[in-house]
Amino acid sequence: MEDLRIYPIKEVKKLKEFLEKVSDYKLLDIEIENRASLLDDMLESKDEKLKYAMKKLEENEIDEAKLVLKEGNALLVLKIEDVISIRLVFEDAHSVIQALEING
Repeated sequence: MEDLRIYPIKEVKKLKEFLEKVSDYKLLDIEIENRASLLDDMLESKDEKLKYAMKKLEENEIDEAKLVLKEGNALLVLKIEDVISIRLVFEDAHSVIQALEING
């Protein structure tokens, strides 16, 4: 069985600080699902997706955030109004854990 750990993120201020510096971390991939728009399906590069995601995060409040640790990677899952889902995959889980100040 794979080692899978899930941590809910409640500290919104720390999360926003992390997201402002997301490019400082080893971002492997980003996926965006916006049920209210087809634009997210047209984005091809990681940079385009990241720019779009950051715009959506500036325009909206995050309703749910969790960090999933799996196989040495960190997956940050953000949900906005059950309409937009953003998944960021990072190579270096340790640095993400430290930045978000997660204990566990």
